[in-house]
Amino acid sequence: MAYLEEIIRYKTKLLAQFGQNKTVSEHADQIMPYPFIPGQTQKGTYVTFDMYVPQIRDKHLKDLQIVVNVFSHGEHVSEGNRVDLLCGEIDGMLNGSPDFGIEDVKLVSVLPYSPAENYYGKQLTYAILDFNQKKR
Repeated sequence: MAYLEEIIRYKTKLLAQFGQNKTVSEHADQIMPYPFIPGQTQKGTYVTFDMYVPQIRDKHLKDLQIVVNVFSHGEHVSEGNRVDLLCGEIDGMLNGSPDFGIEDVKLVSVLPYSPAENYYGKQLTYAILDFNQKKR
């Protein structure tokens, strides 16, 4: 049986790391540990993230993904391009980090992301290898 308790722990850790990072906290209006902004009414810049398990390798190992969405209303994109600034900062925090899983975190893709009209962004996907079952 797979155990997913580390997802809660990893998301809590990510939220704390993003919130403590000066660049991220100064340039993002909200940081949320799920892939949407509830009750979004202000035109701003946002960072959302979630974790997924795209593959169970066997009873010992599983693949995890951290998916980070960085997006901004078109009115804010030209302000030093907050999206690229935040993506660079977040990638510097995560890519190669030994803080998650049993190997270093690896960037696997950067794709366009546009969650709503007049919003521009990027989706960063990171791969993590972790244990699938607890030792009993």
